[in-house]
Amino acid sequence: MNKILTTAAISALLVMPLANQAFAETIDRQGGASSQSSPVLVAEKAAKAMQMGSFVEVAPNHPTEGMAKLVEREGEMFLELSSDFKTVSGPAVYVVLHKSSDVGVNIEGTEYINLGKLTSIEGAQSYKIELPAGADINDYKSAVIWCQQFDVTFAAAAFQAS
Repeated sequence: MNKILTTAAISALLVMPLANQAFAETIDRQGGASSQSSPVLVAEKAAKAMQMGSFVEVAPNHPTEGMAKLVEREGEMFLELSSDFKTVSGPAVYVVLHKSSDVGVNIEGTEYINLGKLTSIEGAQSYKIELPAGADINDYKSAVIWCQQFDVTFAAAAFQAS
């Protein structure tokens, strides 16, 4: 009896991948999705990367790493932080777009758009960009991690065309 169950289990393991492949090929021939299509690739097609940059520490003792990317998705603009984004915590830390590619430690009184409070000190994040009337996204040269309470720039990512 054990031999029969073992043989049946081995046969099932050998046949399942072939059955899955045949099913995927049938769906693909019928014009549906293939098991070989990737959700990541679909997402990349939907989002058009415009500019990107790597974070560089501006204020001493505020290490920040990762990438910032401007993307257009379904007619709207977003700033996306990469999955390897990481910074230090602080009070009232915000994500801003700045008009300069060379951002100083203090930005209060300069030209920037506040995109909102930093969601998390690490990991992928997305912030919707709502430009003021008459503003052009191409006028903003960097993404900035900034502590509003102390007017201290933790880091900035100067944009390069992607």
